Amino acid sequence: MSNPWDIDEPTDKELWDEPGDTVDARRQEIYFMLGARSFEKNKYEKALALFEQSLELCEKLSYTREKYFTLMWIARCYTELKNWDKVSEIFARIEESAVPELEPDDLAQMFRTKAFAMRERRRAHEAIEAFQLAENYSRDNGDHFYMCMDAVQRAKVHALLREFSVAKDILVTTLDYAREQGMIAAAAGTQFTLGKVFLEAGEIGAAIATLQDAVTCLEAMKDFHHLNDAKLALGTAFVRAGDFAAADAIFTPLEAGLHPWEAEIRASIVLNRAEMTFDPSEIATLHKQARALAINEGAYHFVNVVDINIAVVMAESGDLAGAEKILRDAITSAERFDDQDIINEARVRLASILVETDRSDEALSLLETMSIATFGDDTFGWQRYALVRSAAALCVGDIDDAEETVRVIMSLDRNWSNLPMIAEAYWITSQVEEHRNGRTTTWEHMLSASVAMTLQIGNTALATERSRQLVPDAPRTEGSDVSRAIPRRPITSPTGLIDDINSENGE
Repeated sequence: MSNPWDIDEPTDKELWDEPGDTVDARRQEIYFMLGARSFEKNKYEKALALFEQSLELCEKLSYTREKYFTLMWIARCYTELKNWDKVSEIFARIEESAVPELEPDDLAQMFRTKAFAMRERRRAHEAIEAFQLAENYSRDNGDHFYMCMDAVQRAKVHALLREFSVAKDILVTTLDYAREQGMIAAAAGTQFTLGKVFLEAGEIGAAIATLQDAVTCLEAMKDFHHLNDAKLALGTAFVRAGDFAAADAIFTPLEAGLHPWEAEIRASIVLNRAEMTFDPSEIATLHKQARALAINEGAYHFVNVVDINIAVVMAESGDLAGAEKILRDAITSAERFDDQDIINEARVRLASILVETDRSDEALSLLETMSIATFGDDTFGWQRYALVRSAAALCVGDIDDAEETVRVIMSLDRNWSNLPMIAEAYWITSQVEEHRNGRTTTWEHMLSASVAMTLQIGNTALATERSRQLVPDAPRTEGSDVSRAIPRRPITSPTGLIDDINSENGE
């Protein structure tokens, strides 16, 4: 099949101007090439019409390979148009008959295309399965590079599900294999992805070490496209570690060497710098700068990402009214561009502010059209939604709804990345128990567990505030210091409490 981007190929006009009596085989080829070119120009409706004409001729000519490749491109068009019913219909058609009719390299490409479509649709488990099939067919074809890349993509989807242990295992195995095969580029890309997974999982030391090695490899290869992303991730890891000097040593030369079109990396650096300062006016200035960079680039999704970031910082600093306005504007903007991910996140964060400002009824109204299913495989998204929804239900006295909604958080694996969510879930559960039965031993156990986990993740202020409920007031006698309190019983260590909870759950 001809390459539609080959510089020796005729122009679009030359293709359209070919004689009307051109044989069907050439017409099929022309429609395919014009469709691919229209797709690359983001003209998906036009591309779809051209691919349909190509498909019709493939059927007429009894072409096999060309038919499946045309179907694959049609699926890509429907993916961009978000017509998921058509996407599913086409891939079902491909899988029904393609396996015995195509070679492994073609099948790998087909399933890889399906995997990316399923990931875009937030059907993570289907994406994982398709990437695994693509990986298997690449192995059968002896295509070691794509075999590694399919494994990396599979690991990325596991990371989206916050299954960080699974993702790390896949990446470590793939990294070892790439090195054994002498595939330097594949090894460097895998190591970069592994570093980002460590970063997402909160394993900052491992992230820094892995990303430093990735940067060194990418520099040696002169892979400047991925190098800048790797440096950004490494600088971000240093920010999370609190090593602002090391972060600045990376960000300053990186900024200086960026091309004008790399606005998103530049804006991300600015957002990192906002985390490196404690001056509110400087933070505000940096946020405006990041937003301006994104707007200038026309990256509306990233503009909304910046706005949500700004709103979070404002809320944490106490400016809830300002954060609320920004989030409402972000929702309006995202609705204009049908950016469902932003709509979901902004609504949940806005609902959290409404709960905090004693407007839980409004929060529940905002969330009433949403459910855990709304977030698909956006694990972090549905977890945050469940916590905010349960907190709002608790505040309005709907104890059953609060308990039912928060239960899914209680069942999460107690790994480090999930601990903040689980700590909140135990807090809400303790409040549910208090509303129902008072301050029972179950209430004390749940609250103690929440305090222990909150301490474990380093939020000492919140843990201290909540632990005060575990300490009854001292008897008031004349001349006594009423600020002193007598503990109900000695509080064990955070580790001890976690072990106690695990033993109760049979773990």
